[in-house]
Amino acid sequence: ENWEVLGVDNINLYKPDRWKLFVKHFQIRQETQLALISQFYRMDVSHIYELAKVLEAFQPEVVLNIGGASVADVCKNNIEEAVSSIYLGNANLLQILKNHKNLERYVYISSSMTYGDFGSEPPREDSVMRPKDPYGAIKLGGNS
Repeated sequence: ENWEVLGVDNINLYKPDRWKLFVKHFQIRQETQLALISQFYRMDVSHIYELAKVLEAFQPEVVLNIGGASVADVCKNNIEEAVSSIYLGNANLLQILKNHKNLERYVYISSSMTYGDFGSEPPREDSVMRPKDPYGAIKLGGNS
């Protein structure tokens, strides 16, 4: 729709024992997603100064935060990495963007894991959130 899109990802291999699947998915992303965006930066969003430089130059109007460690069982085994990529990454984005004059909308994509056991299927946005694992708790921290 004629949007100029900036992509940021650390391209982390969360499950080294499944590297063949990672390569396959990476190739699909290259062909179908990354080929369509205007700019791409491989970086860790927990590094605030590097991220700030990129966002200052790009001056986004809309930011979709769909990142962070996205594999619940990996988060259980790598709590520090999950907190850094999910919670600290979100906090950094909010800190950087608070003074951006062009910003119209910020969207944080969370996880159904924030709800724990669903009271209804699917859970409603106003359902009580009771995460049952570190991944859900860290994602919930980003909602606050």
